[in-house]
Amino acid sequence: MADRLSSGFIKPLIKRERPCHVIALSPRVLDPCHETGSMPSSHAANHFAIAIFFIGIFGMHKKTLTALWLLWATSIAYSRVYCGVHYPTDVLVGGALGALLGFICLKLYRFTNSKMQWN
Repeated sequence: MADRLSSGFIKPLIKRERPCHVIALSPRVLDPCHETGSMPSSHAANHFAIAIFFIGIFGMHKKTLTALWLLWATSIAYSRVYCGVHYPTDVLVGGALGALLGFICLKLYRFTNSKMQWN
């Protein structure tokens, strides 16, 4: 859901050029520079959606797991800026979008799970 919304819908609407295509920035490019848009970061959206969903499934009371999931998603998001394929705002928006979608999916999961009759 996060990938489809960010890559398939929002990126074509915004059409923001990636920093690796801007010569004046002369960024380090450690990943291939694709022609798709930059805003929002699909990597950040996907990984934050997964992280928030799993934090909700496994419980917030397990602080070590919560910190690890958030550290994992944050490091993926940071790597996109470090590699020169996204601006910092791209990963912030992608992360926020992913967190929102992960939360929505968690609520849908809990709702449907509560309505099922387990024998």
